[in-house]
Amino acid sequence: MCFDNRSPDVLDVLRNQLGCVLTLAFLDEGGMELGRRLRMSLQSMVVVCVIASLCPLGRAVIDESIALKQFPLLSDFETPFEEDRWRERDRCEISGEVARHGKHSLKVQLTTELYSGVALVFFPGNWEGFRNLYVSVFLIEDDPLELVCRVHDSSHTNEYADRFNRRFVLKKGWNDLAISLADIQHAPANRLMKMNTIENLNLFVVRQEKEKTIYIDHIYLGR
Repeated sequence: MCFDNRSPDVLDVLRNQLGCVLTLAFLDEGGMELGRRLRMSLQSMVVVCVIASLCPLGRAVIDESIALKQFPLLSDFETPFEEDRWRERDRCEISGEVARHGKHSLKVQLTTELYSGVALVFFPGNWEGFRNLYVSVFLIEDDPLELVCRVHDSSHTNEYADRFNRRFVLKKGWNDLAISLADIQHAPANRLMKMNTIENLNLFVVRQEKEKTIYIDHIYLGR
């Protein structure tokens, strides 16, 4: 899985402060001046905070192990914490309303912003030895919808010509999309995409007149 390109945030600062409090509660001899009862209360509070701060890491470790065992299945929404593999999670949720495979899919609310969609960013990125990428998308509305699939690797320059982009016209009901990995590999204009370091799969729409809903399911690689 890819855990690069992180930047500091407020939670990082709070975790640093938690480390200071942890030292004060358990290691700092000066903390003895707090009194036994107050010190025990502080220690209990710190233990609870440490456990809470480790929950996201625990979720990530568990899901990474599951993803490695599932591969070449990239996402099927049938396991705990799988939603954490996706970016823009405020726009999506795991749903049991419709499913192409299993009992669940990812319900995605598409807005009227210039670009609206979701991105799979945590997954095993070595796609060498496979021939196709498969994605199933369910459209509720009668009107067709143009969906863009974007894929890039770790060497991506953030330029349009340096990644894979393909548009699909979705019809009402399930749309089973198949994408040749050879097409993905040869998509960058001036190089071959590194198929052993794929780090992003993005599904989005461009400038919709009204909000729409799609369901995504059963994303996997085939030989």
